Amino acid sequence: MAVLIDRIMTMDRKIQALALALLAMPMMILAQTDTMVADTAALSWGDKFRLRVDSVVQRAEAEHYFTGVSIYDLTADSVLYSHNADKLLRPASTQKVLTAVAALDVLGADHKYETKAFYTGQISADDSTLHGDIYVVGDFDPAYTSADLRLLATHIKALGINRITGRIIGDVSMKDTLHMGNGWCWDDVPSPVEAYLSPLTFNRGCASVEIDGGGKAVFSVPTTYMTLTDSTCPKSGRLKAVRNWVDNGNDFIVTGTPARTAKSNPISVYRPERYFVCTLADMLRSEGVVFDRPDRESYAIDTLASSSLTPFYTCARTVEQILQQMMKDSDNLYAESMFYQLANMRAGRWASWKDGAAVVDSVMRKIGISERSYKVADGSGVSLYNYATPSALVAALRYAYGKGARIYNYLYPSLPIAGRDGTLERRMRKTPAEMNVRAKTGTVTGVSCLAGYCRASNGNLLAFSIMNNGLYRASLGRDFQDALCVEMVR
Repeated sequence: MAVLIDRIMTMDRKIQALALALLAMPMMILAQTDTMVADTAALSWGDKFRLRVDSVVQRAEAEHYFTGVSIYDLTADSVLYSHNADKLLRPASTQKVLTAVAALDVLGADHKYETKAFYTGQISADDSTLHGDIYVVGDFDPAYTSADLRLLATHIKALGINRITGRIIGDVSMKDTLHMGNGWCWDDVPSPVEAYLSPLTFNRGCASVEIDGGGKAVFSVPTTYMTLTDSTCPKSGRLKAVRNWVDNGNDFIVTGTPARTAKSNPISVYRPERYFVCTLADMLRSEGVVFDRPDRESYAIDTLASSSLTPFYTCARTVEQILQQMMKDSDNLYAESMFYQLANMRAGRWASWKDGAAVVDSVMRKIGISERSYKVADGSGVSLYNYATPSALVAALRYAYGKGARIYNYLYPSLPIAGRDGTLERRMRKTPAEMNVRAKTGTVTGVSCLAGYCRASNGNLLAFSIMNNGLYRASLGRDFQDALCVEMVR
């Protein structure tokens, strides 16, 4: 270095000044770097956290989609990070967080969904005839299966009934007659994911087709409610069922290879409540029960008679049981059933989505969330009319946490675990966020969101909401959310 300086000093003065300046630049850079390192080391944990999170958010801001983020430190009871946190965005299935918090707050985890059965008239002991009707009153139990329906048929038979002069009647007055949610798209059905909404349904209101021992296509649960056209043929591909859903019909056509082990995709059935009572009547016939009325007149939909009712069986499930699948698998049918439990609690018979929204509104007001920070249109997040801010979702998560035994102790275990189960099973694997993030996902066309809880590196519990709207590919939002979660727990 001394030799180099001696040579510079022999140069022309202008060249000498330039050379000395160039020589000094690395020394200045090193000095600035040392200062920056020292400054960073002096930062608080919170400041370092915000720097890491903001670096990810700013990369997202350079993209075409819109981003909103709210992160709250529950342990320290303070806001950690906020970016567009008060902007209204579509929440997709993170709407289920609001539904769950409202249901746990208003109904409680032990609140029961009850599918009740009654009969009217008398059962003649001499000829085992019911001179009356069987009523089944639906309470929108989304977990009701064909096994439950078969058990109901067994209880009817156990009454000593071999003949029925009346009908099997389904009462669906628990909610209004709309089979789709407010703001749902016309082509959201038929699908097990977007099933028709009815208080009386089994197997999610869906039917599937299988091949019997004789190589013939039949309904997996025998029923006379739908028609079936067998268009299977060898080597024609996977077994598949379709129906004339555009016409609101129940004419099923099955195609594919008639292999004995084959079973088709489930297809939603139009008017699932009629499917319920018809199939129940069919099950009773298979048990030897005779109806005086023709097959198509042996079942109906009507409201419960007001007198001479004899209850004989109830199938019950709790909000806690329904909550697990609703949140882990982001089950829309389960969420709508919980939404209408709230609606029915408020309005009684023929409750509407507006009644459900009114109950959620009342809980949001109690939390202190401004009515300008959200809009409730359904319970699942499918609707195009739902809106929420990231800060509103975090406020709901904070409220749940504060209510401990009543809400948080049920909500937290129901949330998907990163890298482990539910809709987060394949996300954040082999990162610091794996097993450390519990959150509800939300995805519809153009929207991807994530809201829940995580444990930060300092041991504090955080509540967060990450919302991405305007996505042409949902994976862009998921990748951003995963990267942000990694920084939150690092």
